[in-house]
Amino acid sequence: MTVCEQKASLRRLMKKRMLEQKAPNLSPFFLESLRDFAPYRNAASVLLYASLPHEACTDDFIKLCLADNKITAIPKICTEQKAKQPVRQIPQPKTKNTFMDFFILSPSIPLEAQTTPGVFGIREPSDLCIRFNPEKAALPLLVCVPGLAFGEDGTRLGRGGGYYDTYCAYLKSLAGGLLTDGFAPSAVKRPAEIGKKNTDKTIFEPECRGQKIVYAGLCRNFQILRTVPSESHDLRVDYLFCEQGIRAAQAL
Repeated sequence: MTVCEQKASLRRLMKKRMLEQKAPNLSPFFLESLRDFAPYRNAASVLLYASLPHEACTDDFIKLCLADNKITAIPKICTEQKAKQPVRQIPQPKTKNTFMDFFILSPSIPLEAQTTPGVFGIREPSDLCIRFNPEKAALPLLVCVPGLAFGEDGTRLGRGGGYYDTYCAYLKSLAGGLLTDGFAPSAVKRPAEIGKKNTDKTIFEPECRGQKIVYAGLCRNFQILRTVPSESHDLRVDYLFCEQGIRAAQAL
């Protein structure tokens, strides 16, 4: 079976499982513990997304970022013809005439008033939101991505559109490499369980080493596998945010 066939098979399985199981909300203890997690605490900007009904709800996460005065942006599927603001030269996924871009949310307006149903039924930022410009972004940057499955080694299986792979490759290419991706996650010793208040703050202290961009996958426990089929162009994440807390991706 080819890698593409393996991906297609796993996508069918994970979509079925996600629809069968009720998606949990992120607990208040987990959200509070994020403030002890260095890549979040140090981040000036956070890229998130509006979750689908069968995904762990991100609304409270978004509101936390806004309350913490972080530049917070969520994605929208765009075309040059329909864009109401100047379009940057963002690469498009193969065989598509659309691309994904991020727009900044306002902390002074309710989240519900800033989003509208968009492509694939995903809530997207309204036309009033300002385009997020990575070339001039406040750093460090935390990028939180969805997925159907994630490997313990940081591999990610998306829905097959290539939007996140393309956008994150674009982030890495900016400014001649001034955006250095990845924190060193070795200092994370164990996950913090959701539903329990964690008093051991040292588990959220990775070695920063001056890196400016970190990728985290948001998922449910059953979406984490030992590894998932991947190719060289596929995005890898540094951390997994799940019901058990924060887990560092480990090289296998």
